[in-house]
Amino acid sequence: MIKSVIKILVIKFFLVLTLFSHNANSKTLPPGSGAGDVKANILILLDTSLSMTNKPFGGAAIFYPGDVVLLDSGDVLVGQTGSAGIVKFKYDTEDFDQEFAGGDRLYMGTNSMRCTLETPKQDTRIRTVGSMDISKDVNGMGTDEVIYAVANALQRVVAIDADGNCVEIIDHVQLGRSDMGNFGYIHPHSLDIRTILDEDHLIVTGTDEICTRERRWRRRTFCMSRNYEPFWFSRNLTTGVEKKCTIRSNDDNLLSTLIKDSPSIALDNGSNLYFSYNSRIYKYPITKDADGVYCPADSQNISTFTDRTGSNEFNPPSQIDIDPQDATKMYATSANDHTIQLLDINENFIKEIATAGTRSTEATTSNDEINMTSPSALFVSNDRAWIGGNKVSIQEFDITTGNSFTWVDEMGTSRVSRAIGARNAITAVVSDSSLTSGASFGFGFWNGGVRSRSGRGAAGKWCRDCEYTCHREGPRKPGWKRYWDFNANCNYYRGWDGVHPSGQSKMCNWHSCIPVGVGPDTSDDIIQWVRASTDRLQFGTDAGAFSQLASEYYNDPKVDIVDEDSDCQLNYVILIGDGQWSHHDNAVTMIRNLRTGPKKVKTIVFAYGGGIKGYADDNFKAMAKAGSCDDDNFGTPQASDECRQRIIAESPADLVTKLKSEVERIIASRLSFTAPSITASIQEGGNLYQAQFEYKKHGEWIGHLVRKRIDALGNVNHTPVWDAADEVKAQSLDDRRKIWTALDGVNYWEGDEKYNNFRVHASTTSKINGLFQLSGMSVADYHNKDSACASDDNGVRLSDTILDERGIENGNGDDIKGLINFVRGKDYFIYSGDCATKNEPRFSVLGDIYHSQVVEVGEPSANTLYTNTKQEAYYRAKNGYNTWAASKANRKKTLYVGANDGMLHAFDADTGEERWGFVPPFIASRLPELVNETLDGLGGGFSKKGGTNSIFAVDGSPVVHDMYIKGINADTGEPNTAKAWHTILMIPYGRGGRGYSVLDVTDPEKPHHIFSVYNDWINKKVMIAKQNGEIINGNPDRPVDALTYTGGTMSISESLEAQRATFNQTVAYDKDIATDETGDTFTERDLVAPCSAISNFYVSGETACYKGSTFTFNYSVPQSVLDDPSSLEVFEIVDMERKVLTVTDVVQEGALAKITFGADKYFNVATGDEREDNETNAFDITIPNAGTSNPEYDYSTLGETWSTPRIFRMPLDRAGGLESDQYVAVLPGGFGKSSGLGSSVFVIDLENMMDQDGVSYPGKIVSGGDGLIKIADLDNTFERDGVNYPDIPNSITADPVVITPDTFPGAQWRGAIVYVNDFEGKISKINLTSALTSGERINPQSINLFDHTTLFNMNANQENRRYNYFGMDAAYGSSTRHLYLFGGTGDFGDIGAKSKGQDNLLYGVKDKNFPNFRMINMGEAGSYSEASNAKKVDVGYEISANCVNTAEDVGECAASGKDAWVFKLDKPYNKIFDAGVRADNVENRYRKASASPTVFKGTVYYPVYEPPEGFASCGVGNAFICSADDECGTNTSENIQYSQQTTGDDSKFDENSGCYYLQPGVLSKLVVFANKLFANITTDSEDQADTLISLLSNEGDVSVFRSGWRENY
Repeated sequence: MIKSVIKILVIKFFLVLTLFSHNANSKTLPPGSGAGDVKANILILLDTSLSMTNKPFGGAAIFYPGDVVLLDSGDVLVGQTGSAGIVKFKYDTEDFDQEFAGGDRLYMGTNSMRCTLETPKQDTRIRTVGSMDISKDVNGMGTDEVIYAVANALQRVVAIDADGNCVEIIDHVQLGRSDMGNFGYIHPHSLDIRTILDEDHLIVTGTDEICTRERRWRRRTFCMSRNYEPFWFSRNLTTGVEKKCTIRSNDDNLLSTLIKDSPSIALDNGSNLYFSYNSRIYKYPITKDADGVYCPADSQNISTFTDRTGSNEFNPPSQIDIDPQDATKMYATSANDHTIQLLDINENFIKEIATAGTRSTEATTSNDEINMTSPSALFVSNDRAWIGGNKVSIQEFDITTGNSFTWVDEMGTSRVSRAIGARNAITAVVSDSSLTSGASFGFGFWNGGVRSRSGRGAAGKWCRDCEYTCHREGPRKPGWKRYWDFNANCNYYRGWDGVHPSGQSKMCNWHSCIPVGVGPDTSDDIIQWVRASTDRLQFGTDAGAFSQLASEYYNDPKVDIVDEDSDCQLNYVILIGDGQWSHHDNAVTMIRNLRTGPKKVKTIVFAYGGGIKGYADDNFKAMAKAGSCDDDNFGTPQASDECRQRIIAESPADLVTKLKSEVERIIASRLSFTAPSITASIQEGGNLYQAQFEYKKHGEWIGHLVRKRIDALGNVNHTPVWDAADEVKAQSLDDRRKIWTALDGVNYWEGDEKYNNFRVHASTTSKINGLFQLSGMSVADYHNKDSACASDDNGVRLSDTILDERGIENGNGDDIKGLINFVRGKDYFIYSGDCATKNEPRFSVLGDIYHSQVVEVGEPSANTLYTNTKQEAYYRAKNGYNTWAASKANRKKTLYVGANDGMLHAFDADTGEERWGFVPPFIASRLPELVNETLDGLGGGFSKKGGTNSIFAVDGSPVVHDMYIKGINADTGEPNTAKAWHTILMIPYGRGGRGYSVLDVTDPEKPHHIFSVYNDWINKKVMIAKQNGEIINGNPDRPVDALTYTGGTMSISESLEAQRATFNQTVAYDKDIATDETGDTFTERDLVAPCSAISNFYVSGETACYKGSTFTFNYSVPQSVLDDPSSLEVFEIVDMERKVLTVTDVVQEGALAKITFGADKYFNVATGDEREDNETNAFDITIPNAGTSNPEYDYSTLGETWSTPRIFRMPLDRAGGLESDQYVAVLPGGFGKSSGLGSSVFVIDLENMMDQDGVSYPGKIVSGGDGLIKIADLDNTFERDGVNYPDIPNSITADPVVITPDTFPGAQWRGAIVYVNDFEGKISKINLTSALTSGERINPQSINLFDHTTLFNMNANQENRRYNYFGMDAAYGSSTRHLYLFGGTGDFGDIGAKSKGQDNLLYGVKDKNFPNFRMINMGEAGSYSEASNAKKVDVGYEISANCVNTAEDVGECAASGKDAWVFKLDKPYNKIFDAGVRADNVENRYRKASASPTVFKGTVYYPVYEPPEGFASCGVGNAFICSADDECGTNTSENIQYSQQTTGDDSKFDENSGCYYLQPGVLSKLVVFANKLFANITTDSEDQADTLISLLSNEGDVSVFRSGWRENY
């Protein structure tokens, strides 16, 4: 039996006040807890001084290396990713060769350049560099060194000499591109060169992309079908003979896959070509043909060597290279294991000889500890090996000893400036819904530079007129270029201009400003201003700036965001600085007074960028103490828990991690209670399942799933039959748990690790780590030789022998294994405080079940009693469903539910034992977020106690459907060739991410992963996991064009011109520091200070300032922008206001976009006396999201999948019959914090999901992409009385209402009508039926599949805050014979909010056209105009004529003849002036819906919450039930009665609200059972029975087909 379990929320709490802790939780607890309902206020203040252009580490700055080549001179060429071309390191200076590429210092080529071996000029461009190799025997070049490099995106191989001059181009024609049309491409991936019998041979492999079917769609032409063929280009470099080799298809197409997709190839002495692919090494025989070139042999013999399997001993390889002097030895880098290895090649196995490497971004200083991060680039010469990777450096090894290697040197560092790193970190924080739900953010920037009316300011000139000066300057000392300030009398803030949070500080220029006040929904504004401010860095670093901004802002009466009487409101400043500042003592006093004064605002200090030492670091420490505590032991383990040390963030990546972690800690510190959350299902068999959790500080929250009994009268026995938490703990103790995932190359359904491959094992550990790294994260180094468990109880470090015995090592190798074990239940992070328990089960193993609803699956019981042939019941009956169901009559009852421990759990419904836990591949990529090394040694002193973050993981609700499809053979894992009945489960990730997984659970003991989909919005790509675990588009270095997309915002600093200018400034700075480490010598910086206007500045510019009207970006802009450049949205900050910037031209040249403006713009990062006055023009460009190139996989607008999908059969061929219909899932777009993300509905193909060969991926959006239904995102911005209310980024977070002929037998169509309500208050109706017209007898409309119309609009904006978080219920009126949709509004993300103008509604909206569909508004389906023309509930706050407010005494059935009725949750009230308008002067009580409504017996029941009185009250508000007649909207709340009441003795009908008052707390959705309404409610009672209440329902008519609106069947 398949049942859906209805969620109930209960919070039981006790007050244990902990206002400050070291916890770092990334999710907030359920609302209704008092303290937990008051958001923290956080003002981020960023240092925007010019030093933020500096890099975080020393050395020459490079991008991530793609490959390296060693020259005879000892110098090294580095092929860079990030469109950065090829750079040359001088070995003796470890710096760039300034003369390389004709003085350009890097080779990027041009679109017309002369090459040594080419007669006409060639397009010689190369940007992102892949494979490289070198030859000294190229025909026509004598013995000169020639370097060949792959330019994958530009379809060519580029050859240059050692000085950076072009030698030749092997273009797409020579490589053998088959399709010369608009959509044909050839992608060279790998190359290798080897000397064989005194001749040099080059082999290039890759993909030949052929478009086989084009389609014109929405005025654009797409390639709808492609073949991806392998190509093998071979050239005898010595003779010059070349050819495209013929490739034989072997039996399983493995050779084709290797040639297309291998990231690295290696030639031996003429017998074989080796491939590294998918954690394996492959060998294929080659042969030299009559022309003297090497091609694949005519053989089926591919030798496979699998890592750590059989006699093979090697780590999963990334790059491979054969020793040029010994073909039996191979060198390999491993990005997964962060190592370089020397391997012995045998005929039957490949074995490790030597291994080196530890994952770390720290510099390597000796052979004892060689630090590397995801090494991939590799070059092997006769005596040296060079590697490079994500550490953004290259490292040298001596290999002359034969069977070992010795580390020699390291060169290079990241090109990411501190400013860009800070920008990324702040953007990551304010874009994270789990953080913005717990805190309100504001943003300011500061530096303290000089800007006079007439002087040259930061250039060091005398400042006579300092009205606009942030700190006043005296004359410079003769011959010096350092600036002396002589007072601290600056005024940086000067009050708030505007009605807070709108407006900005009155002193607002590029030296100091708070442009975004602390408030709700500020993310977009903060992102815009953090981009602009980091583009306009200024001279000077004055501590008076940040201290004044912080102190005067929080104390400003016009700001007034702090409740001085509140014990639970937390207020913070987060200060990010990168070095020495002036006026320190005054600033310390101000920051301390801000903390100790009436506002009690604390300051957290980040020392960012590395190299902060001496008294500069002492200043950071002193500021951290002033901002957090007055403890004399500050800085020691015995310090008070309230003390917060300065946080060191060495790198941009470090800042992202630690800033997010610190905000998470702040949010967590406001939670001062434990809180079980209950999810309940009342089953017909008399069982009640409740999923509870307990909040756990510093760790994963403790989960419970209990089974209770309920009798036929609705009486619950609260003594549990079992608690799954106990069963899982027992299984963990005996190591009996089965935890699995889909791993490429490891069949989870067979072998020793059957359904248990998520464990530490030679065949799985590195592959699981590959999943950990999918989203760009890595497991932190938690246990190491400096961590808490590395010392005894007195703090004395243990010996290396003991540490080795305990498995504690530097680097994250042990932590990767530890995280895997932690997921399985081990106490790796020392929750117990005893290091001896590291490999033993935790006290509690089951994670929290937060938002996921439980589904029970047993005997198949879908309906086959059809009343017409359009129903799915008929399809079941005619295809043998009953026979199949009878064969499964004894199928074991299983409960499926998601948990935030990272798993979809399957529990035995009878015993509570865990059958298995499935870790979705894309959820595995979130698990590294659990690890927080700052939680090591909690409790002060020498405590060993550790902790972890808590995260959202599998947080969505599963849905199950029996489907007649070609599924999977449960025993073999192979696709079936014929249709059969299968039970399919779909699990969205909820707040765990933007994706979902689909499983076959026909046999609960033999489940199968079918596919998973994830939208990586940050990196603008869609990833798909196939049934076998193969990840499509998971490798960032090998993007799949069909699954990538554009969109987002670019700023001037991201242009190649800006990067070039910054690069030049960095190089000059390095040279000056090398001469004078004080930084007072500006010789080199003066040389690069003038502005340059050369046309190819991004290639050969030599200055730190660019002037021009054209800027170049590494981006592919949509065709619509190329057609109409003026459509590109560009804003520039002028006089601190955003102004439109006109674009005159946009040109796409390969991978580069050139954008031209109507006037010259500047990017200027120069410093010194020669710096020109022209400041950087801070502009940002909004690139529209054109979606993926293949619209069938366009998940680019998929947000966090909060909604539960619905599955049904859909008539994609409306003219066909029932048999031609296909199974689809309807999935709303979910939650998106940014505009355009989440405002969609996806119709997903589940019929053909086993078609997974080649480039036919599962997860298709139906009808060639037409099943992506984009819901218009309206502009809700407006201004009132000086307050600017920003737009609401639209999302669809609620479950859809899906009506089919099975749930409404009167329907005369196949398929479904779908209704969704969205965040900004619109109700949309979508046609997914077979109907061809709107059904009227006279003048019917022609309608199409996927047409959608806006039925009604609740007119939400940021003032009234009528957000639609929750789904609707529906009923067909017995009197009016119309369909009604019921819902409620309210900002559940900030349930305690009481802002001016809040005006929430309960509503019932009539669909007069149901069961037919018709467009009811002017405008095309899905258009902005159509949605704008929809009927609205009100204008301002005045109810529209087509609507009635039934909260007033409006007589009997006043809604008759209206389109909708609403129940206003506050009495008549002037929302605009925030004051009462009646004689009794009724106050706004800020009530809001707390869950979805429930329809039963003609009455709609709405859970409602009223916040407590007071500005930032720590109390708990009140729970109400409001009820209304479903058709008339008449208030029936007086008729509500408690049938069980153990708490809330004063519960009664409340005259003021017009609703029934229950008790303090938050009420969940109501569940119907045995003619009673059950709900859970927050309570401070220790008795579990008090968390569950029941009410007698009102008398009335039974709503027709009520149960069908939400369930599949």
